[in-house]
Order: sequence, then C-alpha cells, then structure tokens
Amino acid sequence: MSLNNDQQISGLLFTPYIESTAANNKTVNAIQGYPKAIAEKIYQATRTFPEQTQVAIAVLDQDKPHYYGVQKHKDKIQAQANQDKIFAIGSLTKVMTSTILAELVTQNKIKLDDKINPYYAFPFKDNIQVRFQDLANHTSGLPRLPSNLEVDDDTDPYKEYDAAKLEEYLKNSLELEHANNSGKVPHYSNLAVALLGQSLSQSQNKDFAELLNEYVFKKYGMKHSYTSPDQAAKQLVSAFDAQGKEITTWAFDTFLPAGGVLSTASDLTRFAQAQLDAKNAAVQLTQQATTEQAGSYQLGLGWFVREQENGTKIIWHGGNTAGHSAILMIDLNKKKAVTILANVAVVHPEMGNIEKLAAQLLQE
Repeated sequence: MSLNNDQQISGLLFTPYIESTAANNKTVNAIQGYPKAIAEKIYQATRTFPEQTQVAIAVLDQDKPHYYGVQKHKDKIQAQANQDKIFAIGSLTKVMTSTILAELVTQNKIKLDDKINPYYAFPFKDNIQVRFQDLANHTSGLPRLPSNLEVDDDTDPYKEYDAAKLEEYLKNSLELEHANNSGKVPHYSNLAVALLGQSLSQSQNKDFAELLNEYVFKKYGMKHSYTSPDQAAKQLVSAFDAQGKEITTWAFDTFLPAGGVLSTASDLTRFAQAQLDAKNAAVQLTQQATTEQAGSYQLGLGWFVREQENGTKIIWHGGNTAGHSAILMIDLNKKKAVTILANVAVVHPEMGNIEKLAAQLLQE
C-alpha cells in the first residue's frame, strides 16, 4: 500500500478516485447461513459495490478457519462459497517476496545487509549501492516506480516491463528520492520490491516464480496460487473497475515480486497460519520491525507492523490492482487472522470499507 497526495491508498495504481454513490444505494441484505452480526458487517461494507462483485472472507481463529464469502447479484448481497476462487492479490505479494528473502537468510545463503550489486554484471548509475534489507522494508530511497515505466495506458501497465528495461533503468536512470535516509524512515516503493525479487533470482540463479513455488506455495500447501492470470484462468474471478465494467486482470514480468501473485482465501489462510508458527525462523524474521516509526506503524520485512501499548502486535499488508483488492491482517497475540479478497477496483470510493471490515472481524 502507499498514499497519494490526498492520503489515499494508491498501491500499484495510477487511476483517480471517483465520487461515492452510497447515499442512493438500495442493495438488500440477503446473506443467510452466517452469524447475524458478521453478516450485517459484511453487508454494510459491500452493499455499494458493483453488480457481480465477489468478496471472499476468511477468518482464522485459533487454528480454525471460517469462510464468509458473498456476491452482489440483482441488488442483493448473498452468501457465496468462494474461498477457492482466485483473485489477484496485488501488493500483498510483497510479503511473499520478503518471505523468500528471510528463508535465504535463515539458510545462510545471503545476509540482510549484503549489497545486491555483486549479483549484476554492470555497475548501477553513480555507483549507487543497495542492500537487501533496505529493499524489503522500503528504506532504500528508491522512487515508487522507475522513470522508464510507461503509465499512459493503465489497462495492463506492468506486463511489458521486463528485465532489459530494469537493467536500462539501473544503468542509466537510477536515482534515490530519499538519499539521506539515515533515520530509516520507510518510503513505500514498488520498484524496490521488484528489484528485491530480481536480486533474489540473480543470487540463486533461479526464476522468481521458481523461488515462490519452492519457498512459499509448496512449503505452505498453497495449491491454488499462481504467478499469471493464464495459469489461474479456470477459477479466476473477473476483475471489475469502479463502475462494474469487466476489465483485464493485470499480468506482470519483472514487477511480479511487487504485485503479481494470484491466490485464494483458503490458500492465504494457510499462509496466515504459518505466520503464527513461533518455530518458523523465516516468518518470525519478517515480523520484526526494522524501521523507525512512520505514523502508527513500522515496517518489518514486507509486513506493516503495529505494536500497541497493551502489548498487542498486529501485522498486515494490502494489495490493489485495477480490478482486484486484497488484505491480510493478523493479530499475533490472539493468533487470529483475517483475509479479504474482492474483485473490485481500489478506486471505488467505498473500497476503504474492506480494510475497516478486516479490522472489525479481527477484533471480534
């Protein structure tokens, strides 16, 4: 997640926000089979979404998952068993990329403070040196996006940005927007995590998709998680823009590590379960705050981390593409996690309801 000039989440997006139509909405709560209080919270959060919107919700509580999927159909919010349907998870992918980093660190294959530069056959512009950790926790000083990424057409903006374009940028245009970041205040960067994934691939001589399969998907039993829309086609939920028009599900090349995974509520619940394993050294490493305070949170490796005065520790990350949105929020003390996936654009004016709903369900 990131914030635009109006303090609104922009993530991987370039499109502007639109005005709310909530006041004129006449959608009916037709949810059956769920606890009444939960059904009402879900209805209030989703009633303004476009027709055919699906929202897949998973609540993991003390090792037991509960699923509360819904779909909007003919102005009714109805229960829908969609925990195995596939959605693009956008920037939530970044936590998985950092998980790979943590796995390699705990296996002594690389170190957090190692420079990535030796893994490239060319010098970076101005001999800029970059560390693995600084890419994972957004303290590298890199801009949000590279200057040679064409964003005039946002129908599928990351599909054509390949390794050759990244190399061109690193050689000729690399810059640090926050070069004097000695205090290690995080500045959210999609470029940083794309570069992290590329560097992990270089360090292990493996494609990034291969690393994802080895260290995340296979390790945690995520059998319905993928790295391209083509792989996920049969179970992929169509992407909708804020007005309910079906649009292209984004594909990724070099920016796959920053936002290209597609997954299900049930698979992400398995990933959440792993975060509660005190014996898993890699996931424990990702959850440790590594930056200064930025508002109410710090950054771990990938995770946003909030430690409250009462000892409660919450970790979370969201994700947004043009037509899908996601959030995973975990209370490490209560051993409870909430996953929400939706096939509606984050630019929808009520999309903030999804994060609020996740927080409400986490507190119950």
